[in-house]
Amino acid sequence: MGTPFPVWVNQNMGRINKAQQCLLAVICWEIWRQRNEKVWKNAAAIHNHQLINKVKSFLCAWRKAKKQQIPPNHTTPIPDHKWRRPRVGMLKMNVDAAINKHAAAMGLDNVIRDEEGAFVATRGAQWRGNFTPREAEAVSCHTGSFDLAEISWYG
Repeated sequence: MGTPFPVWVNQNMGRINKAQQCLLAVICWEIWRQRNEKVWKNAAAIHNHQLINKVKSFLCAWRKAKKQQIPPNHTTPIPDHKWRRPRVGMLKMNVDAAINKHAAAMGLDNVIRDEEGAFVATRGAQWRGNFTPREAEAVSCHTGSFDLAEISWYG
């Protein structure tokens, strides 16, 4: 039997340069993503060379996007969004959504906390469709309201 993968990574990370480390990390990420596609959606496996080409294309696009960052002398105000406690005895739900327009898919999440900020419940869901960010967060609020109702009803 060969060397376990985590051991191999630990032994070899210091021997490769930063670009190769980045490539290895994204290859691992893509293998994990492809595995999930197979397990959860019964998607067809892609060939090794397709995976490598996909990873290289992603890294190229990522590097290009990173070069287009806002210049350091440009000031963009950072919004002051802080979590605020609900009233005593109340719960608060925060929602978020991630949208992939090309795949017509969204990831919706909500987190419910009590007046002390203690975790009560969370839910994540995948939806199909092209929604605006506001619509996607509204859907997340809607699905999360059922969680709130269940918590309130059953305690």
